[in-house]
Amino acid sequence: MPTILFFKQNAEVARVVGANTGEIQALIKKHEGGDSFVGTGHSLGGSSHSGGASACPSASGATGNVKTVEGPGGSCQIQVRLLDGSIIRGDFEPGHSVQQIHEFVQANLDARGVNAPGFKLMTNFPRIIYENDALKQTLEEAKLTPRAQLIVKA
Repeated sequence: MPTILFFKQNAEVARVVGANTGEIQALIKKHEGGDSFVGTGHSLGGSSHSGGASACPSASGATGNVKTVEGPGGSCQIQVRLLDGSIIRGDFEPGHSVQQIHEFVQANLDARGVNAPGFKLMTNFPRIIYENDALKQTLEEAKLTPRAQLIVKA
């Protein structure tokens, strides 16, 4: 049974068990404070991503008008959730290192004026934290190809 959890300021504020779209929409409107279901949206497999890097809407509803530093380009798409919940995407090659993704994230944090010294990159499941020697791995060695999602951990 699908379960949707709603979090606000790191605390669960609501839970919907089942595919009750009316209840889900009502809870989003209640906790976002606006009409969250406006615009064309996205569908699975239908991406407007055109390479390089892009800023994606955050969980808080921000638009992609935040300055984003481009990745080096390549065939691997890496998505990174930043500390504020916003998402950046960059394209890399399988031979690029995890350190290069770390530098890409640092450049984007700097461009946004975010001070996050000593941040780490990690996967959600299985939980792998990339630090020290793990940053030297290629994306292929770290099994982050052809696509991966990473999370910035303070």
